[in-house]
Amino acid sequence: MKLKWIFKLSEQSKIETERRALERYDLQLPVNIKWKDHTGKIMEENTTSKNISSGGVYIILSNSIKKGTRIDLWFDLSIPVEGVKKTRVFAKGEVVRSVKEGKAFGHGIKFMNYKFLRVDS
Repeated sequence: MKLKWIFKLSEQSKIETERRALERYDLQLPVNIKWKDHTGKIMEENTTSKNISSGGVYIILSNSIKKGTRIDLWFDLSIPVEGVKKTRVFAKGEVVRSVKEGKAFGHGIKFMNYKFLRVDS
């Protein structure tokens, strides 16, 4: 029984290490998000990212979103990608962390998938 407990701790440590393995960038990008609340009502909020990685984004919202909630989000990158001056990133994500930060709420969003869209304007 004791060996089984040690194995579980070891697995948890491995998961924590893997979760932090992706490099994060302190980029403040305008982010638009949309989700359904617990009643099924579609909610939408505009915010700014606090940091971002290839695996997800951390944002601050005025609303709290329950862990496990699926969301849609999009933001623009002003850096050229394949000759296009502006690229919009559309992503589907899941809230993996939600913490109170003063009067607002911080949310860790894990990207489930994302795609790059050309913006001609």
